[in-house]
Amino acid sequence: SRDWRIVSTAVEEMRSPPDAILSFSHHFCAIAARVGAELGVTGFDPGVLELTADKRQVREALRGCPATIPYWPIAADEDPALAAAQVSFPAVAKPVAETSSSDVSLVTDVGALTKAVAQVRAVRRNRKGFLRSGEILVEQYVEGPEFSVETMTIDGTTTVYGVTVKTPL
Repeated sequence: SRDWRIVSTAVEEMRSPPDAILSFSHHFCAIAARVGAELGVTGFDPGVLELTADKRQVREALRGCPATIPYWPIAADEDPALAAAQVSFPAVAKPVAETSSSDVSLVTDVGALTKAVAQVRAVRRNRKGFLRSGEILVEQYVEGPEFSVETMTIDGTTTVYGVTVKTPL
């Protein structure tokens, strides 16, 4: 379910309480964390996972870091042609809460940005059924390969356990 309260009720009805509640799907991690917190079961911090599901919030949290790429959020009700005045082209437009490079577009001018925003906003739910907000994140285009780096931090020590080349769908 996409509703943590339904999952919480189902877990409460189990004969034996679980030791932990986790999800390894990006879409459901925050739900699992919220259930774990509600039931006092071991799990991840819901606030952190809810933050990481929103690309705009992640960029804002990392603002000022040396590797930060310039970005421009476009609100759900904002006219992309007006927002384009602040964008430096070429840029990449994407929904704020999607995975696997879904609906990511390279935009080179106001017309392309307007088209990309309309394309993202036309999809009301993502492939897992979650409602999309209509918000768009526009980032400065950077030439070169993109990598996904998977890390885990335990007791203050961060370990890299995976590096993969990202390939847009």
